[in-house]
Amino acid sequence: MYTRKAQIIAWAVEQSQQFIDRIPAESTTAKRNYENILAVCKYLVERRKMLRPTAPEVHETALAKPFSFEWFPSARTIYNDYGEMLAFWRKAYTDINHAETDPPLAYEALIGWDASHLDSNSKYVIGALQRICLELKRKLDASKQLITDHVVINMDSFSENEESTMKQLATWLKTIESCGFALNGFGVVVTRNTPPGTIVMDLGLIEALQRMVATYDTTVQLKNAQTRNGSYEQPGGV
Repeated sequence: MYTRKAQIIAWAVEQSQQFIDRIPAESTTAKRNYENILAVCKYLVERRKMLRPTAPEVHETALAKPFSFEWFPSARTIYNDYGEMLAFWRKAYTDINHAETDPPLAYEALIGWDASHLDSNSKYVIGALQRICLELKRKLDASKQLITDHVVINMDSFSENEESTMKQLATWLKTIESCGFALNGFGVVVTRNTPPGTIVMDLGLIEALQRMVATYDTTVQLKNAQTRNGSYEQPGGV
């Protein structure tokens, strides 16, 4: 039966291989580079002490034993042109780390834990931790109630300008790939298919987003000022 780590690695290999299989047969150099990067990433994650498959780490490992490739893409080239492969293996690395981490002790388990069988010093430490947890829980509950009672979040009241901006943003997100860009593990990147001089984002959309951010910043500043003055009354008497 597969261990959780083996299952995650098998998933990353499958995703990587499916990606490589979609590369046109005539793109022999790119296909070979992806296959070599796959082998190095798998090696880094399979190690007893894993190493995060970053572009510099993959490049350095590829030039050393057991690989010693005569030629291998530079770290910058891996980052810019082969980021899709790194994204699969960074996810695998993160998932394995999470799978191998001991789950945190639940609050109820700690508070209800019986330390009567321990020595007096240990009992004192456990009791102190339980009291701290109780106090933190009390403060957290009070903060949650404060937010519930006084912070109004209205998701239904978009202005006409905000709604127009959201529609423009939605259109931009849907047309990223058709404009020659790609979305990988790092973000939106330029690819070999991006025509020279292609506009990344229309100036009108950028200005609209800037206005939304400015409005948000102003709202946060007003709320902070109200909080410092001890008032939670909403603007307009709401």
